[in-house]
Amino acid sequence: MSGAEDGAPQGRFQASRLAAGHDLTGFDCGDSALNDWLARLSRRMDEQDIARVYVWTRVGAAAVVAYFSVSPTLVLGEQMPRATAGGNSQIPGYLLARFALDLALQGQGLGRQLLLSALEAIVAASAASSGRLIVVDPADGAASFYAKYGFRATGTGHRMFMKVATARQALRVQ
Repeated sequence: MSGAEDGAPQGRFQASRLAAGHDLTGFDCGDSALNDWLARLSRRMDEQDIARVYVWTRVGAAAVVAYFSVSPTLVLGEQMPRATAGGNSQIPGYLLARFALDLALQGQGLGRQLLLSALEAIVAASAASSGRLIVVDPADGAASFYAKYGFRATGTGHRMFMKVATARQALRVQ
């Protein structure tokens, strides 16, 4: 189930942490809030350790064509199904806070690959610092995308979750 190296489709894109040399200016996913966040706030959020921002570029190019951001989060046990909370009042996890593909890449099945890249980054982070859950607050119309890949509704608002252990198993990471 795992994608190619760093979660990007082999040969077409390279995935990496956001760096000074990445060109953010031409990115357009069709959502002005996500475009604006990438252009204006992503570097600061990453530098201030608020979020880790990961980008895709075409091999040998600097222009960002996809990105996601991950932040640590604390989930209240009362907001989760009882079995998931495991009797804990607070559960450490990771928020998949931003997730976007440029319009030129949409409709090609690359959202799955970008999600795999995000899950790989989160599983790696959890190995170093623990965390039981991956949560996402899907944009309007995106809940079905996340549900297709195993995210479940928390029962509180529109938030969805997946256990890190489930992602680890799906990616076949030990």
